Amino acid sequence: MAERESVTSDESAVDQTQATAPDSMRQWCTTTLPTLLNTEYGVPDTTAHQAGAAIWAQADAFAAADGRTRRTLCAPFVEEVFDHTPAELSRWEKAAVTVIVRNSPLEDLHYQGQLSTEAIQHITTLAAAAVTDLLGTPQPWRPLARLRWRLLAARYPRAWACLSCLADHLDSGGGWRYRPPRRAHRPALPGPRERYEAPEDVNRSGVVRNGMDPRYHQNMINLMRHAAAHQSSLEHFSALSRLSRSTPTMLRTLEFFLAHDTHLLTTNYLLTNGEVHIRQGKLVKPESWNPRQALDDPEGLSPTHAAFAARYRQATAPPSVP
Repeated sequence: MAERESVTSDESAVDQTQATAPDSMRQWCTTTLPTLLNTEYGVPDTTAHQAGAAIWAQADAFAAADGRTRRTLCAPFVEEVFDHTPAELSRWEKAAVTVIVRNSPLEDLHYQGQLSTEAIQHITTLAAAAVTDLLGTPQPWRPLARLRWRLLAARYPRAWACLSCLADHLDSGGGWRYRPPRRAHRPALPGPRERYEAPEDVNRSGVVRNGMDPRYHQNMINLMRHAAAHQSSLEHFSALSRLSRSTPTMLRTLEFFLAHDTHLLTTNYLLTNGEVHIRQGKLVKPESWNPRQALDDPEGLSPTHAAFAARYRQATAPPSVP
């Protein structure tokens, strides 16, 4: 299916005085959302307005980006949004709503128990029309706004190159090579002040975490230590959002793993320092409660991708009963 140009194609650069972002998105962030959060979900008025302001800043920066940058920012989330609503949106548009609205202070409110999963879904569905309106409007050329993304690409060159390749080939799927940076430094583990102890999730394996927290919980630190000690290791996440919902933190984490030649396996992607593999055809919904089950379906996987999925399934297979 052809994706709408409002998200995936370069926008026309026009004179600053001739084009502005649609008022609908600004109004949604500054008025509609704070009112909704306050009246329906009991979020304090000041907190609600702060959330709206943060989302508007994020939307404005995203809208200023060129088409390939937008795709690069959206690509990590495409595999987990195909059942999001409104259903008529393309998966790229749904991913843009996730990047702009879902990955925001709404996550903080969700972590604090003020917003349920259903509330988040309701809010992102309501935001979709304003987001697509914003992204469908030609944007003025704003080099300072685009500098934000260029700095991230320069700071995390392996991760940016990897996600750009993923974005370029996500619609077709299959295995693709890209040229990783040659002289990028190898990042160190996060320091003590960048770590925290997250409470264990009593209902499933893992921890209860805030996806926007820039710090690293103990389980992620252990995975990063393993990657640093074992070159070419295999690490599995149900989706890339498990690394982080914060774009800078996700890029930093991905940069670390790629710098240590880790193979990152998700439900539909296999990412390495030089190759990207994407499930062809219909994507499989990530299941964080049972991530191994999704990999039982090899349909659409390239031979290399299928081999690593089989390796993970074998390594995590339950012990046989005598």
